[in-house]
Amino acid sequence: MGTTTDVSRLDVFAGRVYGLDALRALAVVLVITYHLFPLALPGGFIGVDVFFVVSGFLITGLLLRQWRTTGSIDLLHFWQRRARRLIPALVAVVLLTGAAAALVGGDILVGIGRQIVGALTFTSNWIFIASGSSYGSDFYPEPFTHLWSLAVEEQFYLMWPLVVVLVLAWGGRRQERGQGRRRLTPLRLLGTVALGVGAVSAVMMALIAASAADPSRAYYGTDTHVIGLMLGAALAAAVSGYRGRRLLARIRHDRRAKWAVAMVAVAALAVIGAIAAMSTWSQQWTYRGGITVASLATMFVIFALLCLPERSRCGERGALAWVGERSYGLYLYHWPLVVVMFYAFEKVPQWLSGLIVLCGTLMLAALSYRYVEQPIRRLGFRVTFRGAIRAMQPIPGVAMRTRRTVSALGLAAAVTVAGTVYGVAVAPSSTQLDQQLAAGSALLNSTDELGLIEDLDETDDVLDIGAELGESADDSANAAGTSPDSSNDVSAAGGAATGSDSSDSRPGATANLGPKASGKNTTIIGDSVTIAAAESLQEQLPGVVISAAVGRNMIQAPDIVKKINKRGKLRDYVVIALATNSTLTEDQLRKVVRAVGKDRAVILVNGYADRSWIKSTNKTIAQAPKLFGNVVVADWAAVAKKNPKIFGADGVHPKPDRTGAYADVIVAAIEEAQQSVFETTE
Repeated sequence: MGTTTDVSRLDVFAGRVYGLDALRALAVVLVITYHLFPLALPGGFIGVDVFFVVSGFLITGLLLRQWRTTGSIDLLHFWQRRARRLIPALVAVVLLTGAAAALVGGDILVGIGRQIVGALTFTSNWIFIASGSSYGSDFYPEPFTHLWSLAVEEQFYLMWPLVVVLVLAWGGRRQERGQGRRRLTPLRLLGTVALGVGAVSAVMMALIAASAADPSRAYYGTDTHVIGLMLGAALAAAVSGYRGRRLLARIRHDRRAKWAVAMVAVAALAVIGAIAAMSTWSQQWTYRGGITVASLATMFVIFALLCLPERSRCGERGALAWVGERSYGLYLYHWPLVVVMFYAFEKVPQWLSGLIVLCGTLMLAALSYRYVEQPIRRLGFRVTFRGAIRAMQPIPGVAMRTRRTVSALGLAAAVTVAGTVYGVAVAPSSTQLDQQLAAGSALLNSTDELGLIEDLDETDDVLDIGAELGESADDSANAAGTSPDSSNDVSAAGGAATGSDSSDSRPGATANLGPKASGKNTTIIGDSVTIAAAESLQEQLPGVVISAAVGRNMIQAPDIVKKINKRGKLRDYVVIALATNSTLTEDQLRKVVRAVGKDRAVILVNGYADRSWIKSTNKTIAQAPKLFGNVVVADWAAVAKKNPKIFGADGVHPKPDRTGAYADVIVAAIEEAQQSVFETTE
């Protein structure tokens, strides 16, 4: 009898859902740590997915409570409440960031107009997709990149309530007619729809990420990233129904059950921590289950909070509660501060920059919560603005302190609006890095007299410096894997050499001299770092063939190698400089070396960047010479660490006048390969 009474009275959404602020705190800590110290927590971006599950659960639960208590859902009132919650702090961060960017000037302003439009219309994610922005590219970060997740949530807030109303209405009519009374009540139907949409989204994320070199489309898309929101919605539907409430009541009265649920919660938190510590944004596993698993784990944690309300109250105290209540502001302000520090104080050590950003984030979030978010959330836009205007007037009854505070806020708003407008007006069309890469690409295109620029990949450029020098290649010889202007080259079939030295120069032969270490015998396959250094590579390796593209990674390398070989431009020394943009596994490495072939030297250039995958990629590259006899490592990372001043603001691409260091590393590795790969004892 007691349990039945508990079930009839139990409504988890009737009051405060204890523990959710602690979960929000965990989510924002993961995200901020990831952005401030990415090497310490390479998978901290999943904090956004924790947010998604919490949001989907709360929003759906509030809608269902209104439906259960009143028999209808007031959509207009719901959207007004969401606007009060989201818009004030969003407008504040946009204006403050725009004004700060105008003060800094230069590259931080590139594209700021479209970013502001996306922020204020909650379409940031689709604007980033349309413009080809990569979430993983921090070469020249944009101040509003993080608002992609807010756009996804707001689109969910607009569309999901409509779905809820339609599903509940349709399910209710079926129940009235006696259809599905046992099997599919309106709440079960809603839960089924939520799980179905979430499953489709997860599959789409995996498929789209697998078909693209850059998973940004899969990460940004509303269609591909509503997994967490839907799982939260499904849980809300489950615990709003009679069976769900009965299960909660039974667990709350069963000591063993509560102990088991607590263990499940601990395991789920451990899973979230493990994914945050070990996954990376570029890994395929992240999209083939990682984000889904993290979302499922969050759902189990929320269920445990509902089952253990006395324990959940502990999370509503102290620092966790403070951070959780201000998690929205903390999320909004931290990334713009990271970007402003990046551009304005690039020489500041990372630890000090992180500390400054953290302190600034806490201060701005606290001020925003007290003076911007809470007043409008409690009173609404109209009453708040009327009160602010009244407070600035010399009216009896208005305290001087209040008048000064409101006046200061009004002045700050006016200044930030003016600064933002100015920043948008003077924003340059491209960054310094864009200009450097454009110059490198122009060089690649201007010397393409042999028609090499075709569809190697969607953004590919190929350069044959030899064509510029009037040294046309013998296509048939190159197709056989030989270099026509090398006196030591032979055909792939092992025929006689074309020069005075008639000895076979391939590994395993008896000659002690290999193909000359020169540009005429070299093919380079690279990314944007290679493009930035194109001029220096040309100067030090005349006649070199270069295929390079922005954002290219190792996954693409085998296909590109095969296409270049088919066109007869894969020479004796093949330089693979693709360590910057993705994780390299041993399996991928084997595919690359296999594509190049045993009769050529492979020079692997390791990477240098403040990115989570660089360490593991460089470790795989370092092991390559032990696995393959024709591989040599060009240790760009070692040179870069000793000479950090050669880099621009992004810390990845060398400055235009310092690209010679990059070319030096590659030339030295080619010379080493001539001895270690091609020279043999007689």
